[in-house]
Amino acid sequence: MSWRAIDAFPDKVATRCLSEFERLPKQGKPIVAKERAEWTILAGIVQVSSSDENSIKVVSLGTGVKCLPLTRISVHGDDVRDSHAEVIARRGFISYLAKQAKAALQNEESIFCKVEGGEGRHRLKVENITFHMYISQAPCGDASMTSLAESGDYKEDDTSSTRARKVPSIIVDNTFRRKKRKLDGDQVAEESPASPKDELYIQEKDSLLRRGRESFAELGILRTKPGRADSDPSLSMSCSDKLARWNVLGLQSALLASIIEPIFLSSIVIGDWHDEESMKRALYGRLEETEAFHAHTPDIYATKMQCPVSQTCLQQLYPSVQLMPSNNAISCVRGCEKAEVLVNGRKQGSAKTLKGPSPPKTRSRICSLSLFQQCRDLYYQYARATSTAIEESSLGTYYDFKMLAREYQGVKQALLSERFSDWVCKPQAYEAFDSEGNASLDQTNGNDGKNDELP
Repeated sequence: MSWRAIDAFPDKVATRCLSEFERLPKQGKPIVAKERAEWTILAGIVQVSSSDENSIKVVSLGTGVKCLPLTRISVHGDDVRDSHAEVIARRGFISYLAKQAKAALQNEESIFCKVEGGEGRHRLKVENITFHMYISQAPCGDASMTSLAESGDYKEDDTSSTRARKVPSIIVDNTFRRKKRKLDGDQVAEESPASPKDELYIQEKDSLLRRGRESFAELGILRTKPGRADSDPSLSMSCSDKLARWNVLGLQSALLASIIEPIFLSSIVIGDWHDEESMKRALYGRLEETEAFHAHTPDIYATKMQCPVSQTCLQQLYPSVQLMPSNNAISCVRGCEKAEVLVNGRKQGSAKTLKGPSPPKTRSRICSLSLFQQCRDLYYQYARATSTAIEESSLGTYYDFKMLAREYQGVKQALLSERFSDWVCKPQAYEAFDSEGNASLDQTNGNDGKNDELP
């Protein structure tokens, strides 16, 4: 029996996620007062093992609407750079998968079973279990541009084609297209900044990259976070773009791709700002299939179940109260003792260290360094269990470990080359930390973002 046999399935998925959120303690949740109310976005990943609605289990939950600019990113991997709800939920899901994979290797109860992979490899695979995502509002980026325009809450300062193509140099310099041209030996003109104050560069005429909500009438293109043009630039792609990429590569990330088969979402349930045409276009419609990759096509559903801390709900309840986005993010992962509250990419109450990585107790379990340690330890266990030879040089840094997933990286390169050439890539130097968080880049002079290596 399929999960589709569950009556009112989208509402039940939303209800489970909302109930899980309600059970969390007040710490980190948006504050609603008479003069001011905070809003956020909620996202959750649920696991379904049968046609029985009781099998719907929330395995990772996330809230958040913030991301860090490049100038505030740590080179030690000890912060969470993108704290949008969908990304928080997915990072927690990676941790959940790693724990389940570890259980399978130890012959304990797990969602995974062992299968014989290609080239004699043993892989872990999920059978008779599906995964679904709930998001309280349409993902930022392409999926929400139509709803954004229809809301009337946002107006563009200038819709000219030149204005639309002005993007900070730190973003343009780190696009896949530009890095590839440099590595291929093509001469890349160093354009003069359009404005010395904010160092805006005019991109190539065929560029399909915009910053935030800039030119929201243009559809089917890549966008960076955050939405506000007056905020410091980040290298984080929109959630629409990330979801589209997960529909090609899977949710498991490169960290687990050497061990488990790709895992895709079977459906996505949207609360506010749902527009089916926009969702389908943004999440897979713009990814025309090629010989090198295939885009998974999850079912898209709407739900009328309201999230009590959503912007739309609070506007209806408190029309005269000033609404502000919450600065906090929350991560809750099934099997973990308690939820984590993140502020500026770090566990609430922990301060950024002046030198070196932050102490283990102050790090989030879903920061890159923590996930690297968890998945690297798992890989050693996997190698022993399957008699797989280990190349120590392939496990040296976070970047090295991700490159170990050669099949995954090959599909990723094809996706970026053929469909997402304007994807903004993190400089490799920000992934050059080892399993202890020691970085090869000095934090004091490592924020220029310049690096010609492809991801």
